[in-house]
Amino acid sequence: MIKGKAYYFILLVALFSTVTYFHEVAKEMVSSPFSDFGNHWLNASLLKEGLNPWSQDEKVRSEKERLVKKYELLEPSPRANSLGLTMFAQFFALSDFHLAAIF
Repeated sequence: MIKGKAYYFILLVALFSTVTYFHEVAKEMVSSPFSDFGNHWLNASLLKEGLNPWSQDEKVRSEKERLVKKYELLEPSPRANSLGLTMFAQFFALSDFHLAAIF
């Protein structure tokens, strides 16, 4: 069992780590467009609607642009279109973007 000053030191480190983590999450919520997660969420949302996110069809592009503007996302780059991570993000596409990005 840890006793004395070591106990309080570990407690202080744990408290500092927790406060730092929540500060970073709050900072991301306020200022970040969640660019990487946003790209996978966008693709998963398009798949949920029955659209192929990798298609260059006009309907897909217009829906993509609508979601990018609505949720203030960065325009996704083609090199970030990973099918595996998009399939993982399908669960998060069931909720609002900013709520999903936090969790």
